Amino acid sequence: MQFKASVAIKRFLVVSVTAFLLVVNVLVVSLMTMVTVSQAASPGDIVINEIMYDPKTPEDKREWFELANTTASDIDINGWTFAEVDGSPSFTISGSTIVPANGFLVLAINGDPAQNGGISGAYDYANTFTLSNGGDSIVVKDNLSNEIDRGV
Repeated sequence: MQFKASVAIKRFLVVSVTAFLLVVNVLVVSLMTMVTVSQAASPGDIVINEIMYDPKTPEDKREWFELANTTASDIDINGWTFAEVDGSPSFTISGSTIVPANGFLVLAINGDPAQNGGISGAYDYANTFTLSNGGDSIVVKDNLSNEIDRGV
């Protein structure tokens, strides 16, 4: 009798552990399909399309530049850095900021279209970054510090 009980307990444990592992596997696969992992962009996926570095008014509060997404997928530029070629000044995007697939996104020193020649910036980088009225080069780096584009 003791032998039969021991075999029954072992079978029960094997079936229980197998069922548990199956449930864990299903949960892991389910979680993996729910989580979207951002992959690093490649050079040319996002390009600086247009730069307003010398507005017709003396105020630098009207500067802006436009990014173009050359891919068929939305790209989140959260954590990306925009800097002059020498590295300063610069700013880093904080928070999810999507450049739509095959679309455009304007980043402006002042997001107020009434003060910005009718341009509404999707991301306002305030006074952390100004462009020389003689022209500046902007370097775009992703959140892994890979250079994605350089605009003049």
